Amino acid sequence: MVRIRLNWRRFPEGEQVQFNDPIEALQALKDHRLDLVTYELNDLAGSAASPESPIVMHLMNARDDAALDAFRKRFGPLTDPLVEGGNSWLTMKEARERFDLYLRIAPPRPNRIGLVNDLMASVSLRPQVHFLDGAQTPQIVLMAESLYDFMLMEVATIHQVGATVTDCSHCRKLYLTGPLTGRRSHAVYCSDRCRVAAMRARNAEKG
Repeated sequence: MVRIRLNWRRFPEGEQVQFNDPIEALQALKDHRLDLVTYELNDLAGSAASPESPIVMHLMNARDDAALDAFRKRFGPLTDPLVEGGNSWLTMKEARERFDLYLRIAPPRPNRIGLVNDLMASVSLRPQVHFLDGAQTPQIVLMAESLYDFMLMEVATIHQVGATVTDCSHCRKLYLTGPLTGRRSHAVYCSDRCRVAAMRARNAEKG
């Protein structure tokens, strides 16, 4: 699959400036107070920023304001606060609701193809050529313009390969199963930790 990357900015840990204030964001840029980070979509088992799952699944599991704020601090804003237009008006909560619709209430395959095409039609991507991982031959990489665009491509990839969103039978966390996820399609736990915890709980009930 073609690699998708995002070069993005986020405030350092403990920084209290809000990305939704363009004046403060611009000053932070001038003061070099922002951390540069690169996210990369290679498969659905992980990304450069979150080895346990695609970034969009972290947003899907951010179910209250505190979790949404933690997501913003970890991954950065949805869009560039200094660029107006597009989806710049979108809040984290609204984005999560959109992705919930795209992922959990999506039509069954093969009707997903239309959804995938609709999603990709709104994505801003810029092709570049890079030497990846010490390779001798350059490869084409699609550079996303924003974190929101990057997560849209994650959603499109989920549908394209036929992966499925499900909730963990132990902790209720949402996660992916099926192709490119590193989990079998019938997996019922999001991690070995939850599988072991559920087994211990069953054993405790038996006495």
